[in-house]
Amino acid sequence: MGYSKERVQKAVDARWRESTERRRNRRFWKRVVLPLNFDNEKCWGWRGSFFQNGYPQLWHNNTNMKGNRLSWEINRGPIPEGMMVLHTCDNKGCVNPSHLYLGTHTENMKDASKRGRHKSGEDHYHFIRTEGVVDRCKDLRRCYSADEVAEYLGIGRTTVYRCLNAC
Repeated sequence: MGYSKERVQKAVDARWRESTERRRNRRFWKRVVLPLNFDNEKCWGWRGSFFQNGYPQLWHNNTNMKGNRLSWEINRGPIPEGMMVLHTCDNKGCVNPSHLYLGTHTENMKDASKRGRHKSGEDHYHFIRTEGVVDRCKDLRRCYSADEVAEYLGIGRTTVYRCLNAC
C-alpha cells in the first residue's frame, strides 16, 4: 500500500500550517501583558514592537501583522474581507479581544469623529477661514510675495495660495 505524492504533500502542508499557526500563537502570547489582578475589562498591553502609528506588530510569514488583528484571528476567527478590527477602548496598544470589534473603514471614521479623535472644524489642520484670513491674504498679496504674506500672517505659503484660490 503506497502513498501518492499528492497525499504525502497534503499531509506535509497540513502539518506545516498547523505548526506555523501554533508558532504564531505562541509568539503572540509571549508579547501580551495581562493586568496583574486579571480583569477582562482592563486593556491587555503589548511587550513587543510597534508600528510608527502606535499599533502592536508581530512579524509572521514574511509580513508585519497588527497585534489587534492577530488577537482577533487567534481568539475569534478569520477577519472578513474589507473589515477592520476596531477598538472600544481607544488604546491602540490594547490586544484584549473583548475590547475589539469588526467594522468598516467608514464606521471607524465615524467612531473616531464621535469620540473626538479626529480634529474637525477650526481645529483641523486644513482650516484657514478664520476672521477674514482669506480677505487679508488677497489684500496683502497685491503688494507682497506669497512668502512675505505667509510670514506676516504666521501661516504657510501653501495656505496663502489656498486663500487666494478660495471662493
